[in-house]
Amino acid sequence: MPTIQVEANLSPDELLAAVQQLSLPELEVFLDKARLLRAQRVAPVLSHSESALLNKINAGIPAAILDPFRELKEKQESEMLTEAEHAEYMHLVNAIEAHNVERLSWLIELAQLRQQTVTDLLHDLGLPLPHA
Repeated sequence: MPTIQVEANLSPDELLAAVQQLSLPELEVFLDKARLLRAQRVAPVLSHSESALLNKINAGIPAAILDPFRELKEKQESEMLTEAEHAEYMHLVNAIEAHNVERLSWLIELAQLRQQTVTDLLHDLGLPLPHA
């Protein structure tokens, strides 16, 4: 991960300017860590179960799935996929969907532990609401 030069005392706008220098994969890692930090501040004393669920929720899709998916998606969008690549692309799409379903189950479990709705939990964690 490259080092970004920033001043020691940063305003939120200066921090955002530094974050804009990150590549997309680095930005995703940063956002996952920022969401986890926010969640920790919102609920500083977590049970072991809550902490474990938050770690799973914020882990993101593994790079071993996401990186080849992105490459194949670009080829798919330009209609350059071979049959074998299309099969691999569909396998990766299914893996991402399975991960998202698992992540949703963790969100539901965490919401139940906190006795709140998933919508309220997403808001508390600073996570976007799913698209309808």
